[in-house]
Amino acid sequence: MTMVNVYNDDLKTPGSADKLNLDYVKQHVISKNVINKNQDLHYLYQQAPIGIILTVISALLVCWFILSSTPDYLYIPWLTFIVITSFAHTLLIKEFGKNKNSLHVNNQWAVYHTLMMGITALAFSIGYLMFLPLLDTYTQVILLLILATLSVSFLPILSIFLPAYIIYISAFIFPMVFWIYSLPPEDGYPIAALLAVTYCMLIIVASYYSKALLEAFGIAGKINEQVESLS
Repeated sequence: MTMVNVYNDDLKTPGSADKLNLDYVKQHVISKNVINKNQDLHYLYQQAPIGIILTVISALLVCWFILSSTPDYLYIPWLTFIVITSFAHTLLIKEFGKNKNSLHVNNQWAVYHTLMMGITALAFSIGYLMFLPLLDTYTQVILLLILATLSVSFLPILSIFLPAYIIYISAFIFPMVFWIYSLPPEDGYPIAALLAVTYCMLIIVASYYSKALLEAFGIAGKINEQVESLS
């Protein structure tokens, strides 16, 4: 009865003073639920363009460093695929932005965004498998530093939705095992140990970061509900 009294003037249909516009009630409740319950996905949506920009810039940096020692037929298709994937991801973001107050769209967004990030990370890793055997040690270190920088940079961008970040860095790191396997043991073992430690540390940090963000959003949602109940 309280909700009816509060919204009575807004919910009445034009043709009747006694009937309530149930469609309006339903839409209002859904929109409110999206705002309060899906703040994590909206945060993921807001950070997505930053991730796309970082991806394209990193791909251009990789191509710049390997330009003199890698055939054109290897890095040009790779860079083209990264750019096309990033463009498709941008279209996905715009499509979500049109209907982001829908619970159904919010749930789909998490899945599609995670899929696109996994494809991008896998493309980077496959490119590394092609490029690293052709490069000198100095350039290999540079490329590995770019990979590490991307992994850390996406920590605040994706860790709000922890499965997305785990899939992202897993697609980054696990295919590198094939490159490490081709190295002499004295070189491969230290690199494998470093990647394993880095992977575990990133997962642990992402877990704590995700938990902290979700708790913050939960507190913010409760505060909003209390403010609305007082107004």
